Amino acid sequence: MIFEYNPRILEQLGTELITSDEVAFTELLKNSYDARAKNVNVHFLENINKVDASKLLVPLNDNLLEQLKKTVGNNRLIVIEDDGTGMDKKTLRDGFFTVGSDLKRSIKEAEAKISRADKITLGDKGLGRLASQRLGPILIVETSSNHKDEKKINYVEIEWANFFSDLDKDAPEKEFKKITTNSYTRLWFVEKQGFDRFIEDKRSQQMNLFPENDDSSKPTIVLQESLQSSVSFLYSPFEKIEEPFNINFYLNGESVESAFQNESIQIAQTVHRFELKERDGKNVLSVELELKPWYVELLHLRILGKNLFQKGRKSSDVYASILEKYKDRIERNLKKEYLLEDYMEKDMEGKKSFYQNAIDKVTPLSSEVYSFHREAFRLNLSVEGAKNQGAIERNENIKSIRDFLNYHNGIKLYRDKFRIANLGDKDSDWLNLQQARTKGQQFFRFELGNVIGYVKINDFYQTYIKEISSRQELKQNEYSSALKWFLQRVFNHDFYNLSTTAYYLIRDLLYEEDLIPKNTPKELKEQVSESEKQLKLTLADLEKFKSGFETISKNIALDSPAKIKEVQKVISELDPSEDGFSTNLNSSISTLKAAKDTLVIIEERQKESYNNYKLMANGLITEVMTHELHSILLNTKTGTNYTTYIKALKSYLLEMKKIGLYKDNLKPVSERLDFLHTRIEELDLFYNFLEKTFIKHGTANEFAYENIFEFTTDFQFRFSKRLKKLNTKLRFKGPDNYTLFVPKGSLTHVFYNLIDNSLYWIGERQQKSAYDNTFKSKDKDSITIEKVDEHTLHYYDSGTGISDEMQDVLFHPFQSGKKDGRGMGMYIVKKLLESFGGNIYLLPEKNKYGNRYIFAINIGDNSYE
Repeated sequence: MIFEYNPRILEQLGTELITSDEVAFTELLKNSYDARAKNVNVHFLENINKVDASKLLVPLNDNLLEQLKKTVGNNRLIVIEDDGTGMDKKTLRDGFFTVGSDLKRSIKEAEAKISRADKITLGDKGLGRLASQRLGPILIVETSSNHKDEKKINYVEIEWANFFSDLDKDAPEKEFKKITTNSYTRLWFVEKQGFDRFIEDKRSQQMNLFPENDDSSKPTIVLQESLQSSVSFLYSPFEKIEEPFNINFYLNGESVESAFQNESIQIAQTVHRFELKERDGKNVLSVELELKPWYVELLHLRILGKNLFQKGRKSSDVYASILEKYKDRIERNLKKEYLLEDYMEKDMEGKKSFYQNAIDKVTPLSSEVYSFHREAFRLNLSVEGAKNQGAIERNENIKSIRDFLNYHNGIKLYRDKFRIANLGDKDSDWLNLQQARTKGQQFFRFELGNVIGYVKINDFYQTYIKEISSRQELKQNEYSSALKWFLQRVFNHDFYNLSTTAYYLIRDLLYEEDLIPKNTPKELKEQVSESEKQLKLTLADLEKFKSGFETISKNIALDSPAKIKEVQKVISELDPSEDGFSTNLNSSISTLKAAKDTLVIIEERQKESYNNYKLMANGLITEVMTHELHSILLNTKTGTNYTTYIKALKSYLLEMKKIGLYKDNLKPVSERLDFLHTRIEELDLFYNFLEKTFIKHGTANEFAYENIFEFTTDFQFRFSKRLKKLNTKLRFKGPDNYTLFVPKGSLTHVFYNLIDNSLYWIGERQQKSAYDNTFKSKDKDSITIEKVDEHTLHYYDSGTGISDEMQDVLFHPFQSGKKDGRGMGMYIVKKLLESFGGNIYLLPEKNKYGNRYIFAINIGDNSYE
């Protein structure tokens, strides 16, 4: 049996596999690049008589032109010509007219043996020329090479419909005399659908929508953004073009604007980056987030709301100065580094070695993702900020930027500088960015329509990562699977975390710079109360007006001296210019506005509310779990002596000489029961410890004096096993009678978290000291709670301290220095203390490892602000 091929295969591989006209252009331009062309011209012609000889790369043979006119008639034409190597008859037959030709693959394999410095060959499937079907029903190939000083032009006419029913049909071919020494290829397409899908002719448009941006030098014929995107992203617009590969478009000989709008990139509010490259023999992953001044401004708007922002808005230079002033603080929080082997420890399901090896093959990797705002008001702010900072020209307008986002959105995958696939855009989402938006807080995730970016891999000869013809996906193999896992983790985990950190960090800086009013619900109530008071006074004044106007109405005729006098009296009493009425009315308006502004601030703190809702949800879970724990503990305290039963069974089995049954069955059960019994005893102690912290009524009566010395002693008992294991002492430095007036159990929750963290990091330091003398210590490890004054405790330990990258975000939600930490502990500690007027701060003093390590815990006084 042999395979037979239905002629329909040509159509399926052409119009059906190539998913759009724009992709067809990309495939054909890619062929020009592979032919080592330096220049490509694309001509849109109303008919063949519109050919402008001065715009052609090589002149036309007159006899060939006459043949063309007979074939194409008066039809529209698309012409793609390049100054590449061209094709002789053999190359035309073995390459262009052989479906699935391996000609390019052979060239690529030969290049790989010579030098990577040579130009890359993009194609290797032998299917690209079938994309011609999408551009027109008739294709004419005109080409000539310099092979063996060839003196002729090869000419072939292809009417695609003829081949869909008969693969053996011959395409008419001719030869013409070569009139130039240059090699070239020129493809002529008879076009039936019109040029509107490719170009926009604005010459007939009379109305200028943006007169303030009028520029008579701008071209009036432009490439449609969909084709512009496809062409521009063939060769990365994010990098400097080192090799000449110029693509020019013409309509009947007139230039068509086709430049990628690089300047629009500059209004992005953030730029996420990552780079994976070798350093000292190991692959190191660096991720970072760059913030623009208008990001700070937009966040200021988000927190204040539009109304309050109008009053509190600062100049662009102020927002830029914040980024400059806190440059070091921002950089240490928005730049991270990992060894690839450590980075890949999580969620690998046994594939770590396999995936790491696959990613090593395409390293170095790099990426940049630019994020924008499309909403008109915020986009205006971004444009204005970019102009003020000199990032874009003054004549840039919103419309062009919106068009830019519409057609260039998404993240593209590049091999070296050449696009090979879409990773995430509005039509395809290989990175799962949209699915990730359903997890966590959407504000911190990418929105596909508002991002433009790239990922670049190192796979020069397409050895590992292979694209499919539609450019929407990659061929599935172990390398693309590993790459997908890696990129999804960077984009949906690391970039998400950087966005979260940036939000809370810049929010803190806005507070520190006093750019956000520190209004509270208490102040709101006071303002509302004051407005009610002022409103009553204003209503009393309005009542006077009502009574006065009634009097005026009765005497409106003014037909007697008495009536005139009465009206004059009323008018003098109701004079609105009098201080009393004017003051009351203005005070009412101002207090109402102040109350409204305060309410806006409170309502805009949705992120904080969201996190607190999650804390409450966690609290409910904890309550259910402790309830079930209590039930289990009660039911296990029956006084049953399981040890007696085990001993009896052991004696019986040994007496019956059932040694094997004892060792294989009874002994494991006995050991397991001993373990469970020990753990239950520990849980009983833990429950008794927790039970003391439960608040049952939630009233002021729940406040109590906490003796800190006794409190520390209880913790020594609770953590005794871990303290002993780490040879660490827990101590209180202060008088035995020192007390703090706090809600019942609150300090237990605070210090349980702090001590648990201390023990973790002391353990980490001890492990490092086994191979790094830097972390060795002559002194015994310790955790200290120290009285500073009547309202303040200091807490510190002999661990490594708080690293630079964590010191500014330590109290933000979802930030943890532990490998598997949830990042909520210190956030909860701070919020719990703030709930009853306390606070916790990380002091600037540093330990011998160069890290800050002392926490100040303030109860009942805010002197540490």
